[in-house]
Amino acid sequence: MRQGFIAIFFVLLLAGHAEAKVSGLAYDAVTVPGKTVTLGAKFEKNWGPWVRPDIKKEMVSFTIDGASIGQDKTDGQGKAHVQWTPKKAGVFQFNALLVKRKFTVTGTIRVLEVKNKVLVFDIDGTISDMSEWLILFRGHKARAFPHAPKLLQALAKDYSIVYLTARDDSFSSLTEAFLKRHKFPKGTIIYNEYGGGTDDELGNQLNPKNHAKFKLAVLKKLKKQGLNLVAGIGNAKTDAEAYTKAKISSYIRSEESYSGSYSFLSYRKLQEKLESDGIYKTSGVAGALRGSSQRQ
Repeated sequence: MRQGFIAIFFVLLLAGHAEAKVSGLAYDAVTVPGKTVTLGAKFEKNWGPWVRPDIKKEMVSFTIDGASIGQDKTDGQGKAHVQWTPKKAGVFQFNALLVKRKFTVTGTIRVLEVKNKVLVFDIDGTISDMSEWLILFRGHKARAFPHAPKLLQALAKDYSIVYLTARDDSFSSLTEAFLKRHKFPKGTIIYNEYGGGTDDELGNQLNPKNHAKFKLAVLKKLKKQGLNLVAGIGNAKTDAEAYTKAKISSYIRSEESYSGSYSFLSYRKLQEKLESDGIYKTSGVAGALRGSSQRQ
C-alpha cells in the first residue's frame, strides 16, 4: 500500500511538472558599431524556487524590431545564441522566443560610440551592502553603501557603466530590483555561470578563487569588442587581479592593499581619488556628496 501511495505521488508530481511554467533570461550585451556581438538567452522549467531544470534542444528565434536575426537550439545549459552586427550606436531591444512553448524574453543591447569611455563596477561588497548568503532571500532589499548611487549617477553622465558580477544569472531579478531601488544608473549587467564545466571553460564558479579568471575573460572580450575600458571598481582580491591583468585602473573597496590598486572604504574618498586621477573631471559629484553629508 505504501509503495502505491509513493507511485501515485510521483505520477502527480510529474504531471504537475509537465504543466510547469517556463522562466528565462535574455542576456545584456554591449559592443560598438560594426563589431559583431553574441546575443544569448537561457530557458528553464520553473518547478519552484529551488528546482529549475534547463530546457534543452528546443528552438529559439531571435528578433530585433520584429525582424529575424537568426535561430538556434538550446544547449545542455538551456542557452541559445546568435550573432548580430549593429550598424549604428544606440540602445536596442532584442526578443528571444522559445518557439515550442511560445515564451519570450527581452534583452538590451547597448551599442556605444568608439569614443565612449566605460567604467566597470562589481556589485556585492562594492555597491551592495549585504552578506552574500542573504542575497538569495533579500537581495532586492540590500542597502547601498553611502553616496555610491550619487557617485555612479554623476559618473554615468560621462561614462557608460558595465556591472560585472560574480553572481549567477539566477539572481537577475533581485539584482535589477536592487539597482532600480537605489536609482543606480542603467548599464549592461554581466553575470557569472555557476554550473558545471571544466576549469578551462571557467567552470567551478562556486569557488570564489575562480572569479578572477571569469572576470578577466569578460574584460578581455569587451576590449576585443572595441570598448574603451577605463577603470574597474570592486571589493575583492580577485577583482584587483582581473582589473590589473586587463590593464585598466583598479579601485578596490577594502582595508587591504593590493598591488596596482587603490584601496578605499568611503565613496567620498573614491570620488577624490577619481578626481585626482582625471577620471572624474567636474565638480558636480564633490558638491553632491558634501551636500548629502551635511544633510545627514
